[in-house]
Amino acid sequence: MARLRQKLTYANVVSTLCLFLVLGGVSYAALGRNSVGSREIKNDSIKARDVGSNAVNSAELAEGSVNSAEIAAGAVNSAEIAGGAVNSARIENDSVTGADIAEGTLQGISASAVGGLEVKKVNFRVPDGTPPTTILVYPGIFRIDAQCQNFGDQLDVAASTGVNGAAISLTSMSSYFADDTDNFGSIGANQDEQFNTNESFAVDNPLPDFGASSHATIHFETQAGFVAVTKLQLREFTSGGCLISGFSMGG
Repeated sequence: MARLRQKLTYANVVSTLCLFLVLGGVSYAALGRNSVGSREIKNDSIKARDVGSNAVNSAELAEGSVNSAEIAAGAVNSAEIAGGAVNSARIENDSVTGADIAEGTLQGISASAVGGLEVKKVNFRVPDGTPPTTILVYPGIFRIDAQCQNFGDQLDVAASTGVNGAAISLTSMSSYFADDTDNFGSIGANQDEQFNTNESFAVDNPLPDFGASSHATIHFETQAGFVAVTKLQLREFTSGGCLISGFSMGG
């Protein structure tokens, strides 16, 4: 040890320290700015803890690279839809069911189940100028749309179907006078025994009296056995506005 101390000089210590610094600095200097690419990263070596919060955004994700397996259950809600992040092009046709829809957000539609049948309430009270609005829907099977115009015959109501070979019929009764003093009711009817997806079934046209309060019963059925019976009161107000109220049972 004494012999080693005799050979330790200031020059020896400084030169040895410089050697360590040079050797240690080579690896650091070799990694220049932006010099690490995908070839230098081992597959599957980066984990969630290595990614900073909010570090990955849409610019880093390839088009179509995220599917349902990457989305946690319940992660997508109305905030993502209202903000425009999720639009109709990203949603598979007929994939959204009644359980996924807050019924209070739909115009005039609410639903419950009775004895295995789905019961839907219809309440469409709107002013003139209201554009076409879905007032009753059994997704992918049967739908009724209505609009209240400020011109022409004012109230337009039409049914459509999502299946071919369905059958639909309508019967209606109306009277101009609330107490029906003439003891007679005006009757209207319409039907289509081959109701297909490319067709529209007029509900308002067969109503007997323009401007009267009409009561209509609509019977719809498919070859697969789905049946819906809908009862509606329809009215146009001379002071402006339209009313459609009633209910439907289907299943």
